[in-house]
Amino acid sequence: LAQVVELVDTRDLKSLEGDFVPVQVRPWVPRKNFDEYQHTQSTKIIFLMSKSFFQKSDIPSFEGNSGNLSVIEFKDLPFDIKRIFYITGVPKGFERGFHAHKETQQFLICLQGSCEVYLELKKESETIKLEKNSEGILIGKEWHIMKNFSDDCILLVLANSYYDEQDYIRNYDEFLKYSNEK
Repeated sequence: LAQVVELVDTRDLKSLEGDFVPVQVRPWVPRKNFDEYQHTQSTKIIFLMSKSFFQKSDIPSFEGNSGNLSVIEFKDLPFDIKRIFYITGVPKGFERGFHAHKETQQFLICLQGSCEVYLELKKESETIKLEKNSEGILIGKEWHIMKNFSDDCILLVLANSYYDEQDYIRNYDEFLKYSNEK
C-alpha cells in the first residue's frame, strides 16, 4: 500500500525566501475505510507552488470499489478560503476570464470534463489543460482565460478573498503595466 501524505504550509520558515510557497510533507491518516482505497498519485507529493509561473498541482486521490475520493483540506492550500464558486454550461467556443487580480489567489480544479487555462505574467505564458479532478492550478496575479470547455465541464474555483471589483484588472494594457511594476 502506498504511503499517503499531507501537505503542510511552511511559509513561516524564515530560511525560505523567494517567489515560492514551501510545502512540507507529513503522513496523512484517513478517518475510516482506508483499506478499500488504492492511492492513485505519487507516494510523495511535494510541490513548490509558484506565485509567478505556472504549474499543475496533484490532489491526493484514491480509487476503490465504492468509487473515487479526492481530498483537499483547506489547511493544505497556501491561503485561507473565503469564496468558492464553479463554472458550468459554457457554450462551445465561448471563453471566460480575460482578467487578472491584484491580490486574490485562486486554486482551479476541473471536477468533471476538461478545459484549458491560459496564464500570462511578466512576458511568460502557457496554456494548461485541466482534465483530471485530481489536479489543479494555483493562480495569483496572472492574466487568465479559461477556454475549450467540454460540454460536461465543471470548473471549481477556491479563492482567498470575497468578491471585490476593485481587485480585478480587466484591461489588458493596464495588466501589462501593473504586472511589470510588481
